[in-house]
Amino acid sequence: MKKLVYIAVLSVMLLCGCSKVAESGYDPVPVVDTMTAQKGTLTQSSTYIGRVTSDQTVTVVSQVSGTAKQVLVSVGDTVTAGQSLAQLDDDNAKLSLQKAQESYNSANANLASNSSGSSTLENQLEKAKWDYNNAQILFDSGAISQNDLKVSYGQLLSVESALSSAKANLESSRIAVEQAQYQLNQYQLCAPLDGVVESVQVEDHNYVNAGSIAFIITSSGNKTISFYVSDKVRQQLQPGQDISVNYQNIQIDGVLSQIGTMADSATGLFEIQATLNQADMLPEGIKAEITLITNRAEDMILLPCDALYFENGSPYTFVMTNQTAIKTPVDLLLYNTDQAAVSFGIEEGAEVIVSWSAVLRDGITVTSEVAE
Repeated sequence: MKKLVYIAVLSVMLLCGCSKVAESGYDPVPVVDTMTAQKGTLTQSSTYIGRVTSDQTVTVVSQVSGTAKQVLVSVGDTVTAGQSLAQLDDDNAKLSLQKAQESYNSANANLASNSSGSSTLENQLEKAKWDYNNAQILFDSGAISQNDLKVSYGQLLSVESALSSAKANLESSRIAVEQAQYQLNQYQLCAPLDGVVESVQVEDHNYVNAGSIAFIITSSGNKTISFYVSDKVRQQLQPGQDISVNYQNIQIDGVLSQIGTMADSATGLFEIQATLNQADMLPEGIKAEITLITNRAEDMILLPCDALYFENGSPYTFVMTNQTAIKTPVDLLLYNTDQAAVSFGIEEGAEVIVSWSAVLRDGITVTSEVAE
């Protein structure tokens, strides 16, 4: 019985003590972390999906028909300009060149000497001119008849005609050799530029039709990636701006090269193009992930995101002035996962409360040090 009375008395004493503490209005001063507001630059990156194309794509078309004797490259091979890609059967073309060369040799020999082989046609022409001039002098002096003069003139015209015909025949034969050589060259399909073989459409021992596509080659080195953005993002982009492309965990750097000025009629978006450096490993036509800076706030006060509060959608923060928390509205320009850039409300050098606290409110006393 005495034990129960003791417990009851003790309980009354404890309740009285708690009541006195509550009535005293005791409220501990919050301890906060602060930082000195400073200006800086904040960027925001976005990710897009783009399509890769080569700076230059060419098709190698067979100009002649024939059987492929040997295909020398495969898809993915790197080739240089002039490198042989495939050899077609050129036996008939070689025979045609041989005949054209023989005709040229004959025409050249005919021009070089007359039928007796004693003098060139050019020398004969010079002699015929001298003989005619001499005959003209003799005729004027009465030493020869007019008929003799006509015979000398006829011989001059004959040599001139023979020389002209021989030169024309030689030129025609030379052109025929060039044409036969050009035709023979067509039976060897070659790369028109340095690049990568993207497609092979001929096979060994298969017939190839004239005009058919045999190979597709994309230029090596730089490639282009195209993607689409909204008008708001487009206005933030500049030619020469750096971008990064990720393809199968390989990062490739590039720069923006073209900012579209006309919206796509179907999507309302603007096409952006970027040049990629050393992008040989990127296949033509593949899609890759692009990361680039799409927003930038320069020379603005930067705050940690933890320092921001929102009331009815409007941002504010607390500035510590004379150990007092001052609620300060701000104008939020840009933010990422860590920082926010504000353009109004905070002066450079102000002590901003950066530790979040549920008890913070305008005008309360705070301390940035642990109370003694």
